[in-house]
Amino acid sequence: MPASFYSLIKGICLRFIKLISNGLSAIRYKKRVAINQYLGSQYIIFPSCHSSINPRSPKKQFAFKIDDYHLLSENKKKRIDLKKNNITANDINRLTYSIHHDVTATENSCLFDKFNNPINESVLWRIQTNGEPKFPYGGLEPISTNKKPVLKLKTAIWIRFAHFYHFGHLLTETCSALYPLVLWKKAGLDIENINIVLHKTFKKGLGSIIDLFGITGKNIYFHGPHCEYDLKVKRLLIPRPTIVLRSFSSRKHALVAQQFLDLWAPIERQNSQDMEWSNKGTSATPDFKNRLLCLYTKRHPKCIKLWLSRTQLNKCSRALPEERQIEKILSEMGWKIIHPQQHSIRTQLNALEEARVVAGLAGSAFHLLYGVKVKKKIIQLTWRDEGCTYEKQFKSQDFEYHLIRCLNLYRGTTRLKSGYDIQKIIELITRLSQ
Repeated sequence: MPASFYSLIKGICLRFIKLISNGLSAIRYKKRVAINQYLGSQYIIFPSCHSSINPRSPKKQFAFKIDDYHLLSENKKKRIDLKKNNITANDINRLTYSIHHDVTATENSCLFDKFNNPINESVLWRIQTNGEPKFPYGGLEPISTNKKPVLKLKTAIWIRFAHFYHFGHLLTETCSALYPLVLWKKAGLDIENINIVLHKTFKKGLGSIIDLFGITGKNIYFHGPHCEYDLKVKRLLIPRPTIVLRSFSSRKHALVAQQFLDLWAPIERQNSQDMEWSNKGTSATPDFKNRLLCLYTKRHPKCIKLWLSRTQLNKCSRALPEERQIEKILSEMGWKIIHPQQHSIRTQLNALEEARVVAGLAGSAFHLLYGVKVKKKIIQLTWRDEGCTYEKQFKSQDFEYHLIRCLNLYRGTTRLKSGYDIQKIIELITRLSQ
């Protein structure tokens, strides 16, 4: 055949390959844009990324069930039919997860699929006041070029976040990340049979995870800088978060938090180090403890109105000078004052359960309301704008709530806004608490 014919065929083939390549690139780009801009699902705001990166996201989420433990257990005895449980990802009020195959965990904060594309679900994100997402521990990025030996795992669960030393983040993002393990543990299943993968950033929480789930820690694997190996996981389960700060709070998050507290409460006094919550180096006086215990005796009525005080917190960065005067007036009006950091989690939960109205300055103590099962009326003095994390929480729990935006932050301290004084604050609290 003439050389011109071969040239013609070669040209056609090259053009065809180029068309196919351009078509695939267009499809990937369209999918990426759709994922990044798909806000109607209320599930996730995926981060935008450089055009050279093609983030992957599963088409299906799977409804979480206790029996799914057998998907990851090394002593697998039962086969699970996932096809019966798959759902779309637009319902934030269900406990769901995604399954990823041939996942690589490197020095990066995110994970990668078998094509070395970052996986959307493998980052922790929050929403800023301007509505834009932020990634405090790293966003989607190209895979690290620093090659290490690879440790292979057949199955594992990936933990997005694990901070045990800050009470607010413990009851929000940590509970959200740990919920499959918590529910499996509460069901009496052995967590030692589940491989756990998390970034080295959270290694400080290793001891707390071991204590919480009663495991040796031999099934926990870290990835990140200074780790001796990368991880390759054949089948990885990634739980969908039940809460994203300033974005949403699932109605299921309260259930998750309550189950977590059942495991955590007996050991929280030894492990919680959040200075905003634990008053390290101090303890309640016997007289104060006796007065609190009297709240639950037959000689005293139930605690109807409860003020969560911040006046005795050590190194409190958001102290309001007028709070002591507000407390004194409320106490004279029959309100009960509690300093949460001076009491066990279970004592605090009892006080919250008994209360009809709970009020105070915005702070981590309000997140413990995730642990109560009775609807409350909430009054919170705050500097936060509309759509804050507390508002998402109270809405998800169907609480009647009132956010009095009467505070300003100034150089680490809190001040009353112009137009507000102690008398007006007392009048507002009295009226709203009726």
